[in-house]
Amino acid sequence: MPLLRAWIDQYDQRIAAWVRGLDDGADPERLALGFDVVRDLWRSARPIARDDGPLRALPEPWVGDPFAPDLQAVFVCHNPGAALPPQMHPHGALVERIRSGTPYSQLATRWALAPETRRWWSRLAGWTSRLLGVPPARNAFPILGLDLLPWHSELRAPFRPDRRGCEFLRRWVFVPAREAAKRSRLRLRLSEDEEAPAAIASHEWVDAVLEALGAEELARIDHERHGERIAAWPRNLSDKPVRRTFVLRRLPLPGGDLHLLVSWAPGSNLPPAAAFDPVARWLLRSWWQDREPPATIGG
Repeated sequence: MPLLRAWIDQYDQRIAAWVRGLDDGADPERLALGFDVVRDLWRSARPIARDDGPLRALPEPWVGDPFAPDLQAVFVCHNPGAALPPQMHPHGALVERIRSGTPYSQLATRWALAPETRRWWSRLAGWTSRLLGVPPARNAFPILGLDLLPWHSELRAPFRPDRRGCEFLRRWVFVPAREAAKRSRLRLRLSEDEEAPAAIASHEWVDAVLEALGAEELARIDHERHGERIAAWPRNLSDKPVRRTFVLRRLPLPGGDLHLLVSWAPGSNLPPAAAFDPVARWLLRSWWQDREPPATIGG
């Protein structure tokens, strides 16, 4: 996979240069890893996004090993979350590792990251394990997670990329996601005789970016449009249907399409509960038959 190797090498070089730049006293505002076009779009989307994420926190563009022999799934998410002490320049443990010559890719592929980072991604790894019917991993999770933005922010805001932003996201996020998805176990059935590698996207804001990139909607199901045959859509403590949306999309990219299963719930960036797994499996396997979802999705 020459493309993935080049992608990893470039990020290793840029993150190492980021640490050297701050060590030399550079203004963190000027250290955008060459990706200022999309960072500026994100930070100007809403006032809450302008100053909330310390610019002295080590960027994390992806986690996991794209070359893992047991890779289960590829995820695309919005942002890696709030800055944590191990990520902070100058003396955060992860910054010290980069300064000592450890490539970022080595930290990412070995999941040698902040405990909070591992815990968050472990939830997505657990969802994948359920969908594939395999035991969950405990340490080095067999998933690859890519973020639209490598900069940390506890208070995120949606953004709609312009032409240059779309070019960045295609090249640095979605083409690598497609190449890695080819090696993963997750598949989307397109017809009785055809299936395609698929990635998973988490968060409504990622879906909005996919729309801006021209991704085609193939199927949609949510708490209001789930078909009359479903008798047990999960309900919350107020005995109302849980608000959760699933969308299948096809994103045209240079060199081939990327298919994605997108899911989100309002105000949450967590994966669906286990009660929704049958719906996700139906979308991955049977949506193309133009049938209604299963009669019950509970249990």
